[in-house]
Amino acid sequence: MNTNDIITFLTVYESKSINYAANELYISPQGLTKIIKRIENELGTTLFLRSPQGISATPEAKLFYSRMKLLISEYKSVLHDIHEIGHKHLLRTCFTSGILSYLTLDYMEEYTNQHPDIELLFEESPDAIIQAKILSKECDIGIMSGPIHDERLSSSLFTQIPMLAVVAKEHPLAAKEKLTFSDLDGQKLALITHRSRTHAQFLRRLASANATPSAIYEAEQLLYTHKYAAYNGCVGQTFLSECYLFNFPNTIIIPFEDPSFTWNSYFVWSATHPLNEVTREFVRFTYDWKVSHGLT
Repeated sequence: MNTNDIITFLTVYESKSINYAANELYISPQGLTKIIKRIENELGTTLFLRSPQGISATPEAKLFYSRMKLLISEYKSVLHDIHEIGHKHLLRTCFTSGILSYLTLDYMEEYTNQHPDIELLFEESPDAIIQAKILSKECDIGIMSGPIHDERLSSSLFTQIPMLAVVAKEHPLAAKEKLTFSDLDGQKLALITHRSRTHAQFLRRLASANATPSAIYEAEQLLYTHKYAAYNGCVGQTFLSECYLFNFPNTIIIPFEDPSFTWNSYFVWSATHPLNEVTREFVRFTYDWKVSHGLT
C-alpha cells in the first residue's frame, strides 16, 4: 500500500461513491474498485459494503479513515518541512500540459533571476493529478484547464487560447476553411487524455452537434495528436499557442467556426489556504510576463 492508494481510499470514503470518486480521480470505476479491493486484502478486512443503493463504510473503514487522514496530513507536512530546510522560500507549482511550452523556459529563467530568494519547483501533470496534489498540500499553486467547479479549490482565469484542428493535407476536411463539430461525425479523432478537462469539453461539443466519431484516440501530449493526424488519418486536437511547434509537413491547421471554443486555463489553489505573499507575487509575475511578451 502506498500514499496514492491511501489518498484513493480517503477520496472514496469522503465521497461515499465509487463513481464520484473515480470521476474526481480521473480513473475508471473498475480500476478504483481494484485499488480498494487490494487495500482490503492487505488489511484483511472489508472497508465498504456494496448494495444497489451504493456503498457504505464499515466500522473498520471509519477507524482506518481517522488514522490515515492524520497520517497523510502529517506526511505531507513533513515532506514540506524537509524541502524547506536550507531554503528561505520554497514554491511548489504544477502546470497542465501545454503551459510550459506556452510560457517557455525563458519565463522560468526570468522568474528565477528576479527572485533569487525563492526556489521554484515545477512539474507538468494532467489536471486530475494537479487537483489531487493541491488538495493533499503537495502543490502550493497550479495552472489547470477549466472551468473549475470544485468548491475545495479557488481559481482565477489565466488565459483563453483558441482550440484548433490538425489534419493531413489529403484528408477530405483539409479543403474547409473552418470546421464545425458536425464535420467530425464519423471521423477518427485524436484528443488529449481524458485526464485533462479539455477532453470532456471536446466531447460535450460533439454531443451538442449530435456528432459521433468512428474512433477516439487519446494522447498525453499534443505531439501525438499531431502525429496521429499526420500518419493515421485522424482529426487531431491542438491549441493556437502550440500548434506550430509540431510541424509535420503533410498537415495543416484549421480553426473551428465557433470562436468560443477555447482552451481556458486557471490559477488554482486550495480554498482553505489563501495565497501567501510568495504565491501572490508568483501570480502577479506570471500575468505581467504574459502581457509583456504579447501572449493571449
